[in-house]
Amino acid sequence: LHGWAPGSGPNPLLLLKEVALVAWPTGLVLACALCAAWGVGGVLEGKSLRSRTVRDVLDGARRMLRRGQGVIAVGLLIRGYLTLLYSPEGGGKTEWLLSMVGSTKGRGQPKWYLLTEQTDVTLAPYLRRWGLDARAMAERLRVVTRDDANRLWREHGHLTEATWEHLGPMVLDDASRWGADVFVMDTWTAWTGGTQDAKGIQFAMGPLREAVGRHGYAALVLAHTNQDGELLGSKEFRRLCDIALRMELPRGKQHPLRVFRYDKDRSGAAPVAF
Repeated sequence: LHGWAPGSGPNPLLLLKEVALVAWPTGLVLACALCAAWGVGGVLEGKSLRSRTVRDVLDGARRMLRRGQGVIAVGLLIRGYLTLLYSPEGGGKTEWLLSMVGSTKGRGQPKWYLLTEQTDVTLAPYLRRWGLDARAMAERLRVVTRDDANRLWREHGHLTEATWEHLGPMVLDDASRWGADVFVMDTWTAWTGGTQDAKGIQFAMGPLREAVGRHGYAALVLAHTNQDGELLGSKEFRRLCDIALRMELPRGKQHPLRVFRYDKDRSGAAPVAF
């Protein structure tokens, strides 16, 4: 304003006003960029991450596991954990599983949700043999057989057999609505086609792990071994599980004895003999 006097030229205040009207959008953009750089933008976008105390973590775990006992089967089925059990094809996994469903005791009688590769006809003898056809089991066991899955698939307009990629989220949602304590997938190999690469396993396991963490039920995935007796699939499969066991029949396929060898136990529970 040096040397300016009224009547000697344009009013600087008016010029400043015109510049501000033209430049304010650019100034606003620059201000937002500065805010983001200073961390203010993160506050405006939503709540920032805040660490919790040990008590907060324990309270969160208790809220998630508020239904019934945390441990359903010692060393094997624990709420919030995913267990992998594998053995040779035809080694008796389904037989052992349904015998366990019939014999599991405890407060509140755990509710089992079973997705099985068996059809109605092939599963029926197992159910009768272990007393699962009793009326009392109607409140403790829900079953989705291959027949159920394929029927649903046809209703969705597909001609192929149902696969875990599309069926999995539907089944997991149904299990949570019913209030399952244990979710069983029999078998991984049958429903996923024996997916072996790490990315495919991560993609298939994602919904299951997320559901276990969100709903707090115990998950059990049955799988097969290869010709060398090792888990069919990459090591990524075992890594994504919390507990991994190999079921062996040391005295021959028809012998009733089952031996469980722990490959991994993230639960902190001491391995026990069954």
